[in-house]
Amino acid sequence: MMTITRKANGCGSTSNITSVLKKLGENNLIANDSSLKSEANSDNIQRIEKLPLSEIQEVGVKLEKLPPNNHSLSNKTIVANNNVDSSTERVIKTKDIYENGHMNDQTSINNICPQKGADVNLLILITSAPTHREQRLSIRQSWGHYGIRRDISIGFMLGRTQDQRIEDQLSAENYMYSDLIRGNFIDSYKNLTLKTISLLEWTTTNCPNATYLLKTDDDMFINVPKLLQFIETHLSYKRSIFGRLAKKWKPIRNKKSKYYVSPEQYFPPVFPPFTTGPAYLMTSDIILDLYNKSLSQTYLKLEDVYTTGIVAQLLNIHRNYVVVQTLCAQTQPTSNESCLCDTALRSRPGRTADVLPVC
Repeated sequence: MMTITRKANGCGSTSNITSVLKKLGENNLIANDSSLKSEANSDNIQRIEKLPLSEIQEVGVKLEKLPPNNHSLSNKTIVANNNVDSSTERVIKTKDIYENGHMNDQTSINNICPQKGADVNLLILITSAPTHREQRLSIRQSWGHYGIRRDISIGFMLGRTQDQRIEDQLSAENYMYSDLIRGNFIDSYKNLTLKTISLLEWTTTNCPNATYLLKTDDDMFINVPKLLQFIETHLSYKRSIFGRLAKKWKPIRNKKSKYYVSPEQYFPPVFPPFTTGPAYLMTSDIILDLYNKSLSQTYLKLEDVYTTGIVAQLLNIHRNYVVVQTLCAQTQPTSNESCLCDTALRSRPGRTADVLPVC
C-alpha cells in the first residue's frame, strides 16, 4: 500500500500533524544515532523544531532580515522565455523553453543528497511554491524528520520569482535549512511540467545513485515507514512508476477551461494511463530516460499527464496502480494503514472534487 495523506482544511498545522503521527504510532521521528546524517545544519533544525509554532514563525520573520552571506539564490538573471505563453496554448517543443541547470550552491546539494546518493534508498522531492514557507516548515517538523536518516534524502523543488522580497525570504530560508532546490524557470501553474523536468534533471545530476524517487506535493503527508515497507516488497520491479493510476481520461477541448489541451498539442482522443500528480514513486532506472525524452516532446502544462503518461508511454515504462485507503482529512487515521486524503484534490471537468475512494 502507498503511504500518503493529503492535508486539507486545517490539516496542515503542526498540532494536527502531531495528532496524525500519534494515531499512526510514529512518534519517534528522529532515527537513532547510527543512521543520522552529520550535516552542518542539523543543530539548527533540531533547535527550531523544538520551538512552538508561534515562536518558529517569529524566527522566520527574523530570518528574512538576515544577510544571505553569499548564499543568495536571487542574484541570477531571469530568462524571459522560461514563461509558457499565457495568452494561448501554443505548440512548442519543451527543449525550446526549458533552461537546464539549478541555482543551488554545493552546500545545499551535499545536504540533500551527499555522495550522489550512494547510501540513499529513498529520495523524496517535494514540489512547493515559493510562498509556501509554512507548508515546508510543517513538513520539516513532522515526517520530514526522516530525512536525517542516511538512507533517506528530502528536498523541496521550487522555481524562481520576479519578486525580490520573496527571493530574499527564500535565500534566508535556505541559509537555515539548505534543503531548497531552485530550477531555472518561473514558478507558475503553466510551468509545472518544467518543474518536474527540473526535478528529474537535478536527480540525474546530483543524486543518481538513489534507489527510488518519490515526487510529491507540499500538502501531502507521507507515512515514511509504510512507504519503506512498500519499497521493500517491490524491489524486483524495474522501470516502473507507482501511484494512483488514471485511465481513459480525455483531453479537455474547451478553450475556457484551465485544463484546455489543443488538438495540435495532443491529437489522440484519450490520454495514455498516467499517475496523478500529488504523489508518485519511480524506480531510479527511468529518471535519466524520462528527463531526456521529456525535452523532445510537444510541451503540455499537465505535468502528470505529460511525464507519467505521454513520455512514460513512449519509453514503455510500467505504470502500476497502487491500492490506497482514502480517509477524510478532517478525521484522524484510526490505524497504521496507509491513507490518501484528497479533499484538496485539483478537480477537472468530469472529475469529482470530493474524497475519491480508490480501495
